[in-house]
Amino acid sequence: MIALSLIVAAAGAALQPTSKWQVNFDENQCVASRQYGDANAPLVLMLKAPATSGILQMVISKATPGGARNAAQVEGALAWGTAPGHKISVLRYEPTGRQKLRFYVANVPKADVDAAMAGQASELSFSIKNVSGEAPVTGLHARLAVPSITSVLQLLNECAENLHRHWDQGSDPAAPLKSRAAATQPLPSLFDGDHDYPDTALFGDQSGTTSALLLINEEGRVADCTLTATSGVASLDARTCMILRERARYRPAVAADGKPTRAIDAATIPWVNLGQVP
Repeated sequence: MIALSLIVAAAGAALQPTSKWQVNFDENQCVASRQYGDANAPLVLMLKAPATSGILQMVISKATPGGARNAAQVEGALAWGTAPGHKISVLRYEPTGRQKLRFYVANVPKADVDAAMAGQASELSFSIKNVSGEAPVTGLHARLAVPSITSVLQLLNECAENLHRHWDQGSDPAAPLKSRAAATQPLPSLFDGDHDYPDTALFGDQSGTTSALLLINEEGRVADCTLTATSGVASLDARTCMILRERARYRPAVAADGKPTRAIDAATIPWVNLGQVP
């Protein structure tokens, strides 16, 4: 059971950080990260707060000796401090490249984050199951010391609020937009079912719907994309933001002064396996 794995992982001493929090609050994103482990077994915890949504995105990366694997959706559990663990859905993937890294990505409900802040959590425990039949083990069980996490989460909340104000130019009644940003073509039509559908999902008869939050710049391009709802199929989730960043084009929002301005848009992408269509 995943809850039992979490209890076992939490039994040992918490892994201590090897760096200070690195905070990256730029025009497009609010991110905080911290390193753990050592040169032989490094691990990085990253937290990303989208401009608007009820989630905090948590990313864990670690070195892996193996080659790239297909993306997988795996079960996990997460606990802040001494609070009970909650089940989470985790996207695990290993990009190709010189650096052999494995990433685990999960969307944590804002209610859980608020509870962690209220409880002054100083540890983070997580347990991510191995995919059945895979070797070497691709699961992950760890307990991290996260001193000052409450202050970092508060900064992320403030950054996300500022990010929303910066990008959602139509939210100020005193300065209404002349026109809102509009995709030059329906976003689902950007996805070519024949060429874009991952083989693992195609032959596994898998389909689903993803949702993403997009930041649209003055040139009508996607400056940032955050997955806000999973399809339940890892390979589809992994492709969604990649394709939207590359292909989505917008007629930019136009401010009251007639100049192009920034905007926020929400995308819902249905992935339909043509093999399932009667």
